[in-house]
Amino acid sequence: MKISLNFTGLFCLFLFFAQKIQASSGYASSFGYDSSDATAALSAAFNSNLDTLIVDFQPSGWTTGPQFFQNINGLVVIFQPGVLVKAKPGAFGITDCLFAFRACKNFQIWGYDATFQMNKPEYTTAEWRHCLALLGCTNFKIYGLTLRDSGGDGVMIGNGSHPGTPTFSKNIALRDLWCDNNKRQGISVISVENLVIEHCKITNTNGTAPQAGIDFECDLPTERLVNCAVRDCYIAENAGCGIQNSFKYMNSGSLPVSITVERCHLADNLAEGFKITCDTSGVGGFYKVKNCLVENHGKAGFRFRKDAADVFIQVENSIFRNNANASGLSSFPIFFEVVDYFNDCPAIGGADFKNVLVEDDKDRDFLFGFAWPTSPGVQNITGNFTVVNSFGASFTVEPVVSNVNFSVAALANYPATTLNLTIFDAIAAENPTNLGSYRVKRTSSNRSFPLTVKYSVGGTATNRADFYFLNGLTIIPANATTTNFKLTARHDSLAEPT
Repeated sequence: MKISLNFTGLFCLFLFFAQKIQASSGYASSFGYDSSDATAALSAAFNSNLDTLIVDFQPSGWTTGPQFFQNINGLVVIFQPGVLVKAKPGAFGITDCLFAFRACKNFQIWGYDATFQMNKPEYTTAEWRHCLALLGCTNFKIYGLTLRDSGGDGVMIGNGSHPGTPTFSKNIALRDLWCDNNKRQGISVISVENLVIEHCKITNTNGTAPQAGIDFECDLPTERLVNCAVRDCYIAENAGCGIQNSFKYMNSGSLPVSITVERCHLADNLAEGFKITCDTSGVGGFYKVKNCLVENHGKAGFRFRKDAADVFIQVENSIFRNNANASGLSSFPIFFEVVDYFNDCPAIGGADFKNVLVEDDKDRDFLFGFAWPTSPGVQNITGNFTVVNSFGASFTVEPVVSNVNFSVAALANYPATTLNLTIFDAIAAENPTNLGSYRVKRTSSNRSFPLTVKYSVGGTATNRADFYFLNGLTIIPANATTTNFKLTARHDSLAEPT
């Protein structure tokens, strides 16, 4: 098969498939498949003593009512390509999920080119009918699935919600998922330690607030958001934020937050790109954004509402382009505000912006932070910005308490730039593992700002199915001339054309 990028021609991608099914294995259809209602067959298959369960392709799909599993240890489930798991009409109460797992361990779900589909128009009340819910699970990995049309989230990750079960999930990996047209969130993260969300596509969330692509939000101060990473994702056209972060139910006794978002593309979401809310929670930790493109949002590209001493924000080598296109309070590309407009509250701030590019076409401040009379002012906000705007570069930060220091370079237009691609290795193979390896180089008189490089993926290989999802974005860091990216062939059991 072949993959092509729009500035390079064709690259060959040769795949050799070597995934093995070990120990005891079996097919879900052997447990009594019924095309009109496969609830019992799927339940029996998951609860069997198999090590590897294959949910095999059926032309009529797998129609099921709610599935709930608890304390399963060491199961691998493979949904074959083309499998469609459909929610049975009228079968789901307000808290039922297509698949819910409580206190399950060492669990893997593989579902490349398989789909979980619920009946969103049917769910006119509530927000909890999720495609997948992980409740106090450990060492749980999900790969390749399309999760769509739920009455809640594509994936919800939280605590065990039951006495004697864990208060958080741990060691969770979501890779190559597509969460589309879910009602509340693409992915909700409520309580977790060690989470990776990578190479995922999250789109078209709409129906009930918050309607974000991803929402990090603890419900209790005893819950946690520790060592969370979002990498190489595309988050677009959601009715809320791209990534919403609400820490207002945490407090100074909560474990410090640690979340990193890198190499992600957030685009065309109706609300903010990033939104962080702490109110007066007092929770510590950090929130880092690195090498991201945030563009074409209805509200601010980056908005935060927190005390200066709360979770520290770090934004590095990222681009904010044509954001805040709707009128309203946060109609600035970068906007921060007091946590309380009616009662006295601490100084706001606690953020550093390093090598950040803001591109805008409106006559306004690129950054606006006003402390309102309820707060003594702004403190601990630093950074260096390049602003591309024919109207110039202005910002408002007032009143200043301490340590507010910005460096701003204004450009009316981008300087002339030439891009060149170097192919170090055009072949991405599974066995033996070999990565496709590429480098993009810029030639320009001004390299002081990060530069977005977009590319398209084509050819006979399928993005997210034959190789790990590529979001079509790479960024050359500020003061650098090059950036590298890789193409990783996916191990599976399918014979592909070459």
